[in-house]
Amino acid sequence: MMVNEEEIHRELSLAQQLLAAAPKPGWTALEEVARYLHWLRDATAPDYFRQAAACYPFRDRGQDRLRLGNLYRLAGDGAKASEYFAQATHLLQPAIAKQDPITLQFLVESLFLQDRYEEGEQAAQVLRALRAKGGDRTPSRSLTVTQLARARRLKDSGLAKEAAEQFAAIIREENIPVGYVGGPTPWDWYELALQPMT
Repeated sequence: MMVNEEEIHRELSLAQQLLAAAPKPGWTALEEVARYLHWLRDATAPDYFRQAAACYPFRDRGQDRLRLGNLYRLAGDGAKASEYFAQATHLLQPAIAKQDPITLQFLVESLFLQDRYEEGEQAAQVLRALRAKGGDRTPSRSLTVTQLARARRLKDSGLAKEAAEQFAAIIREENIPVGYVGGPTPWDWYELALQPMT
């Protein structure tokens, strides 16, 4: 999937104007600017991600810790990201017993971002069972994250490429802009799917 740099520059300019006009910049405005800069490979993007994390309205929920971990991951602060991902997983684990599909999606993502691929695949099995019963309302993104987890676990670049194509399709179908906030977003997953296997 090609990223239109001209469009990103245009959207970045608008996002920067909104950020400059805000009396007190919020995390969403900062993250949006950071995301555009990130895709342009601008060296200032990590600073904006850190600022967004610093003013994020923290609540004691797993998905909030997942989001904060992702902001720190994008800022290049692996230690803080890992800390928040571990906290997120701890808070999200009860979703398996409760069979809560929305929270399970966050758990699958958190486990992936800690390189706990096999556990993520196991949590996704519960999602598949719920989907089969008609009780899973989560987007297919969570199952694509699981496919990416399997690709990483098996070091299968072909499977990772398929996952990248599925994330690209989600981005196109839902018309998700690069600056979309509140991640991990489909753009984050697309980028992760394109990373070389280690």
